[in-house]
Amino acid sequence: TTTTTTTTMRARVDRCSSAAARSLRRGGRMLSVIPGPRRFHYRSTSTSTMDVVVARSTKTKSNTKGKKTPSKGKKDDKIVSKLNAVSVKDETKNKEEHIGNIDEDLCATITKPWSEIKKIARPSQTACGWDWTFYKLANFSSEETAREYMAVKPVPVVKYRGYYYVVDHHHTLSALELAGWEVDVTLEEIYVFEDDLNEEAFWGIMEGKGWSFCRDENYRRIDLKDLPKNFELSSFRNDVFRSLGGFARKFGVLKRGKSLEDRLFFEFQWGYFFWLHRSDKYRLWPSAELSRGFDRLMTMVENTDKDEYIDKRRDVTDMIELSERVLQPLYSVLVQYIGPLAATYDELPPGETKKVPGLKTLFGRDYLPGAVNETAVQGLIHINSLKNKKVVKKVLKEASIDEV
Repeated sequence: TTTTTTTTMRARVDRCSSAAARSLRRGGRMLSVIPGPRRFHYRSTSTSTMDVVVARSTKTKSNTKGKKTPSKGKKDDKIVSKLNAVSVKDETKNKEEHIGNIDEDLCATITKPWSEIKKIARPSQTACGWDWTFYKLANFSSEETAREYMAVKPVPVVKYRGYYYVVDHHHTLSALELAGWEVDVTLEEIYVFEDDLNEEAFWGIMEGKGWSFCRDENYRRIDLKDLPKNFELSSFRNDVFRSLGGFARKFGVLKRGKSLEDRLFFEFQWGYFFWLHRSDKYRLWPSAELSRGFDRLMTMVENTDKDEYIDKRRDVTDMIELSERVLQPLYSVLVQYIGPLAATYDELPPGETKKVPGLKTLFGRDYLPGAVNETAVQGLIHINSLKNKKVVKKVLKEASIDEV
């Protein structure tokens, strides 16, 4: 066991080899955990030159420091979890990049039925995109598909005062809760905080590391007592702009980068950008027509009766059909409006004009992550096209919503 002390916190990383523990102290870069057949492979997702230690494993040993250790895992193993093990100041200038195999004891896992996991797991964000959660229900169409999906979807958590705070996959767990299946869920314990750390400091560290998002609909900090205590969808504020960020990526307009810096809260950041431009205050919309159309459709989305959507009397198949026939077509039209807006931002030269107001305060960066797929934007249907109008009318009719 290794204990790391800083001026603001004391964090304990359990069951680490000495080499691995030293790496957590000096790491300075974000890592993703890729489960292999018997062990976790730590693979760097950053292109910087900071050092990643080669830690000894009980399964695989590194004989030459500074060289990549070959992995015996299957080459086609899918990445099933995106998380950062720790992000602290780098103390080394080694320009060699290392990849090490670390025994699975480094990242302790807990696998239990969902009914047991949700007693000890807690959310670390206040909002979810309800429509994006409905989209993810397709992974839970039956108990068997839910079991298979969660078997390759470990949930990264940090431990604090007996609870496991989820740092990713809130939408996945909300979809599982909404579907109602009793399947095994695996928690990956990526960090352990000392219990004597006060609650305010704990949440300050969580937000500083990008592991939590505690903001209201106007992006103001919320009171900690307002944090959800469970993963029922109605416990979360419905962030339609977060859903829009997700669908913009699904429909090919937005592309995430490969580094974890680009992946963490990617959809929340773009959602904030779309929220910021819900009016043309910043004069970034390519045309007033696009701005008005976006405002009209977003009003329709926001006024949709979501309480009816999450009626527990609904069968999961019915909810998936609702997503496929109503919600996804509606967002596909919305994406046609925001595509040109995103492309306009993407074309701005680096500098003051491209800095997104408030983004640094919320997410610690000046510019939006990822990139805009210019080809996808160019292929969007023009907003005045007959096909687009037919799609809008069909969505309105099937949703039983009067035109705004």
